[in-house]
Amino acid sequence: MKTAETLILRGAFDEASNQLTNLVDHLLVNSAALNPFVFYEFWMGVEARWNLGEENGQLLVNIENTSENPLPSFNMKAPTPPNWRASPPTQIIPRLAPGESAKLLFNIIPSAMASIRDIGAPGSLQENLSIITGYTLSTHGLTMDTRVENKTTEKMTEVLIMPWIPPGWTTNSWPYIRVLSPKQVEYVAISLQTKI
Repeated sequence: MKTAETLILRGAFDEASNQLTNLVDHLLVNSAALNPFVFYEFWMGVEARWNLGEENGQLLVNIENTSENPLPSFNMKAPTPPNWRASPPTQIIPRLAPGESAKLLFNIIPSAMASIRDIGAPGSLQENLSIITGYTLSTHGLTMDTRVENKTTEKMTEVLIMPWIPPGWTTNSWPYIRVLSPKQVEYVAISLQTKI
């Protein structure tokens, strides 16, 4: 890129054009190494389903190519919080034509400390709260749409919503729900910014 910039400053536009073409070709050939959450446009849905009374569950991931261009194949690491275990740890998303989708399934086990800190005993958070998150990646940025459901018969207060964030993105603040009544469903949208 620096070489192309230097050539442009010297007025060598044909040479600069060739340099930029080579750079783009290199990026396309090595697209599997690119962060898909920065360079591509797609929708991803994430839902955890838990086995009642157990510490393990399944993470369902659905990816749909929402762009007008093919989505190259890439490796997808299980979108879990730190210290959680997933099996397999990564899976390959196949190349997707526009409108095509792929579904992945990970077996997950939360970290024991996260479960104890969240509610008081491993497994109990998963049985009380259902969180489904959709990630819409477009030319306008990345938006997370989260569905939160209180699955209990008791009122919950000050529920902090902190879904998994893809690499390369950040947020300045997390939303929280002041009151979540029994069986109530709330929807929360979170806009993310790229890390600089």
